[in-house]
Amino acid sequence: MKIVVKGIAGSGKTTLCREILLKKLEEGYSLEDTFYTSFTRSAIASARQKLIEAGFEDQEVRDNVRTMHSFCFRLLGLGRDELMRRKDYEDFFDWLFHKFGIRIEFDPRLVRERLEGEELISKEELEEEPDGNKLLAIYDLLRNKYLVDVDELTEHKFLNLDEVREINFSNPMLDKRTAFSVLKHLKVFKRDLGKFDFADLLFQVWKQKIKPEKKVYFFDEFQDFTRLQYEIYKLWTEDAEFIVVLGDELQCQYVFMGGSPEFLIKEFETADKQIVLSKSWRIPQNIIDYVWEFLSFNRARMITVSKPIGVDFEGEIIRFDYSTINDLVEYIKHLKDETIILTRTNWIKRRIKQRLVEEGFVFLEYGKGKRYWTPLLVTLFNALLRFKKFQQMTKEELYQFITHCYVGNHLHRGVQSKVKRGEIKLDKDLYGKMDLIRFFEPRVFGYTFEQLVDMLKVEGKEILKERYSRNPEFIEKPKLYISTIHSFKGLEMDNVIYVTNLTHKILSRFNKQEEIINSYVAMTRPKKRLILMSLVEFKPNILIFPRR
Repeated sequence: MKIVVKGIAGSGKTTLCREILLKKLEEGYSLEDTFYTSFTRSAIASARQKLIEAGFEDQEVRDNVRTMHSFCFRLLGLGRDELMRRKDYEDFFDWLFHKFGIRIEFDPRLVRERLEGEELISKEELEEEPDGNKLLAIYDLLRNKYLVDVDELTEHKFLNLDEVREINFSNPMLDKRTAFSVLKHLKVFKRDLGKFDFADLLFQVWKQKIKPEKKVYFFDEFQDFTRLQYEIYKLWTEDAEFIVVLGDELQCQYVFMGGSPEFLIKEFETADKQIVLSKSWRIPQNIIDYVWEFLSFNRARMITVSKPIGVDFEGEIIRFDYSTINDLVEYIKHLKDETIILTRTNWIKRRIKQRLVEEGFVFLEYGKGKRYWTPLLVTLFNALLRFKKFQQMTKEELYQFITHCYVGNHLHRGVQSKVKRGEIKLDKDLYGKMDLIRFFEPRVFGYTFEQLVDMLKVEGKEILKERYSRNPEFIEKPKLYISTIHSFKGLEMDNVIYVTNLTHKILSRFNKQEEIINSYVAMTRPKKRLILMSLVEFKPNILIFPRR
């Protein structure tokens, strides 16, 4: 028996899934007979909580309600010391440098170390990562999308993959052929260590045809499954007695990493029972009407074309065409409810974020984790921006900068000792470039002042990120948020400002269905107000957004 549930955002798919699960357990199936998985950490945590509240043992729940990666980890009988860690990747890239003389930039903070929760990446996010992280993502893509390991590919096939042709590396010594060689060395490096990465967990289970002894399966957020996960799904459910699949094909955002809306569409068409949840419990009806009009105008590929029902509440739909970032900032000042700014790429997000910081907004940024832009952080970052441009700083900005953000021994020794004793005094209201030179000693270390500024620009930014944004001086719920569409997946907000602009790169390889999905996800996040903004600083979106 296979049930496939399709529903718009906010229609209660995950809630229905938990209800069916509890019903099957009441009918006599045990948790040991059951496997429940979801793409998101929050859905896993919520399902576990409901089962524990229903009286099931905590450990039994954790054993059978988990991500697919975590479950495959158990099926392979691995220990945590057999997983690749950030230090292992650092050692590999160091070994590569000493062996072949190629220095490949790598950021270990971008490597996932937890089994709980999926972290796929969009094409645009990948392009902004260091070369080493790009290589790891391509390696994941080979297994997730093409179902091959690197040693099963010829160089010719590797070089002719669409994703490999499109990727660009920063290091001129790292061409596509060298990248292929590096990945083959990584495969050998892992084998010699006796370790597995996260894609290996799925790939080995699929390749060895390892099947759990389960009778009942629940797969939530099915639209985000990669091709490799879909193959595992088919392997595991061959002899299953009861299967539940839930998703929304219009939220399939990870086509680049091997996902496809066709997986959910195919399962829906072959289901023994089809359920379409046609009511959203959080999106106002007029916003749903607008979204469906958008889908119709742009001819989206959907399982069902019937229009869902929203909540009986008149939301607002506002359009701003030919606006500027300054217009956006001024508009935000008048909003009282919680507000999220959603952008298509990190590059657009950074441009808007810089203006928010300059205007002194306190906000939370979604990305690789959460970053709290608290009053202190905003002050420090503003000081850093002024420092970079040799602009005048206020007394407060300079004080916070030299007491919180100086790097190493770059401060004048007399200033360092005063900072340590808390005795530093500032008499002027504004401090310019020559004042800053008095606080620092670039010539002692062989730098010009301009070179020192370039160094502090990088090092100071890292200090801000690690010391103040991830461990803020207070964590209270902010009113303003900013995120790319991919990073805000599954969440909702009273007001959603969707910056509809694209970039030149996206337009040069425009994929209509992919952009429809991204816009659909953004426009189904609001609970009260949908604000569409097209900013003149960026390229316009060529999809059709109905006028209001």
